[in-house]
Amino acid sequence: MLRYSSLISVAILSFVIATTICPFGIKFLKRKNIKSKHKSRFRDVHDQVIPRIGGIGIVFGFWGTIGTLLFVRTQLVSIHFLDSDKLWILPWLFGLSMSAFLLGLIDDFKNIRARYKLIVQIVIACITVAVFFQPDVIVLPFFQKVHFGKLGYIVAVVWIVGIMNAMNLIDGLDSLAAGVAAIALLGIGTIAWLEQDMIIFTMTISLIFSLLGFLVYNLHPARVFMGDSGSLFLGFILAVLPFIQISGSTHRYNILPILLLGVPIVDTSFTIIRRSIKGIPLFSADKNHIHHRLIEKGLSHRQSVRRLHLAASGYLLIFLLSSLRVIDIKVGLLAFMALSWLLIFYAGYDERINPFFGIQDRNMKRQNRSFMIQLSNNIDLFYQDAENINQILFTLKIWAQQFQCISFALGFTDSQMHWDENCGNSDESGEEVEFEENGLYLKLKFRKNSLDMDSDLKFELLNKVKEETFKHMNRVKDTVTKH
Repeated sequence: MLRYSSLISVAILSFVIATTICPFGIKFLKRKNIKSKHKSRFRDVHDQVIPRIGGIGIVFGFWGTIGTLLFVRTQLVSIHFLDSDKLWILPWLFGLSMSAFLLGLIDDFKNIRARYKLIVQIVIACITVAVFFQPDVIVLPFFQKVHFGKLGYIVAVVWIVGIMNAMNLIDGLDSLAAGVAAIALLGIGTIAWLEQDMIIFTMTISLIFSLLGFLVYNLHPARVFMGDSGSLFLGFILAVLPFIQISGSTHRYNILPILLLGVPIVDTSFTIIRRSIKGIPLFSADKNHIHHRLIEKGLSHRQSVRRLHLAASGYLLIFLLSSLRVIDIKVGLLAFMALSWLLIFYAGYDERINPFFGIQDRNMKRQNRSFMIQLSNNIDLFYQDAENINQILFTLKIWAQQFQCISFALGFTDSQMHWDENCGNSDESGEEVEFEENGLYLKLKFRKNSLDMDSDLKFELLNKVKEETFKHMNRVKDTVTKH
């Protein structure tokens, strides 16, 4: 039976390691002048650049504690968390989860293309399924035991990759992803406790308190983000942990992840549907996730996080009532669907009323997107023949109109020379973006919400256009006369 003193030791050790590692990581980055690839992006809700190194604290808190338990156990100290019949899972789980962590860590500091990240995730998922899963028979709501055969392995791989990316997608507000993960782990730990599955229970307690240690620095206003390293690691653990059993079978917790991870599942599923309808590439980042929509509605940062944590707690309640057979599993699934619809409705998506909103002009949007990319990537070819400021302004105005820009201002900070151009209704409300560099400034006003879709792509293209504009403005500076 579990000893409470040992449980407290696990919780304290995990918390202390996480709270110690996070600030150490921040200081190390500053001392070595190592910067994340992520600067301020259109979809970010912070104005300043914040270190994305918090995942290290979570991972060290978790695996540092589990490793300490193993070490203490070998020294014959009486800690009965770990059943020797279950220890075989730890080396595999460590290696695979660390692979997900390292993939995210590299992506935090190097720009890995989405397709390459996906390939690595699939490889990790395939190895995981081969080691832990026997998904030829899967228990699902309404269907009970479904015989998938070899198709079950594909379903399991899709599940793991999907949850890894789902946790990554909801990591958009301070403490949101960590809170959702901790709430889900409460459900996993509760069932593990009731079934005396001590190794699963120990890992859930350790990870929960590692997350609490990370949250010391991640509560709004955050001093550190978990980054892709933390979100991919958490997604992997949450996708795999409920399915691990002594024999490697997956029958015990088939229903658990479906009901327990409602917030990331709903957000990711609706994102896929929304982008497919509007003709937006699935891997294109935007500012239309549920947490972005809540802020758009006027909720504060903290209020948005609390609403989503409340929703996650609702999914936890549905899971516990279904798992403990207080309610029938079919009722649990219906409750899950009802809560998911309320979440989407509360977020204010247009698709909740008209499921095919935006599908009519999908082809036109794809063509405009392609033209926008080509024009931005080749704007230097247009600029290189410019002999004066008027030709630069002409090219910039064509680009700005394609980019749904209402107006822009371009000039030199050290003189009175500046130029204002209108590309639409100047009285129209919108979002302003400003750049200033090497004695030049560029102010742009975009139509409201025009930067929400393809936000990371537009941020990248806009920076390219800014750099080329400033370079050629300096080139023709001597020919400039006030416009």
